[in-house]
Amino acid sequence: MHLLSSPGLLRTLLGALLVSNIVLTCAACRRRAAESNANGNSANASANADEMRATPPFPTREPARYQATRIVSSSPGQQAANIQGSSTPTTQQTFIARDGEKRREEMEMLPGVRVTYLQLSSGRYVLYPEKKLYAEMRLDGGGGAASTSQSVPSDFGPDKLVKGAHIAARYEKLGTEEVNGRMTTKYRVTGPQEEGSETIVWADESLGMPVKFESTSKDGAKYSMELRDIKQEVDAALFELPKDYQKVEHKELISNLSPR
Repeated sequence: MHLLSSPGLLRTLLGALLVSNIVLTCAACRRRAAESNANGNSANASANADEMRATPPFPTREPARYQATRIVSSSPGQQAANIQGSSTPTTQQTFIARDGEKRREEMEMLPGVRVTYLQLSSGRYVLYPEKKLYAEMRLDGGGGAASTSQSVPSDFGPDKLVKGAHIAARYEKLGTEEVNGRMTTKYRVTGPQEEGSETIVWADESLGMPVKFESTSKDGAKYSMELRDIKQEVDAALFELPKDYQKVEHKELISNLSPR
């Protein structure tokens, strides 16, 4: 029984039983049957309300080909603000594109310093457009290069948006809503270990993944992410190393990064 439909179904059953009580002569028997049925349905509704799901009821697979601008915003809760002495919200904007196994992300790594990450069949690269430099990111971190884990952004992956939803949680469908010109299905997500916290997810069925989520913790901290300017066709040139860029060692590229 679906959580959202069970109250309506319960009212229907109770209404039908009430009519039966009026029509039939054995009112007392029918009333006892109605009470028993109502109690059983209430218990079922309560059980459904407490049901946990291991997987979300909405699609979570990233499209094989698309591009978008990802906006990530966060603001600390009261406890963190007291420790850090600041409650200033932060926002990061990243251009992302995918074509099969090829990926591209462009972001402001430092204030005034924009970098591009490319994942190609030939390897992974970081580009510094300001000085037209690029370097290969070696997984072993050898040759004096910095470790990949220190260079690649933590959200350089296909499922970053999906990670905003709880893995084991309750999912309440809230209806449909338009987000940045795309029709989505809206869900409220709550987890048993984070009482007072919730996440709202907007899932785009046609795209096949969430396009927005907002999380609020019990101490008031907020974290949100959304995709804007979504296109499902991408330019092949986005996944090519510029011919006028100079290849340098990763360590040298990092040393050249500086605000304008």
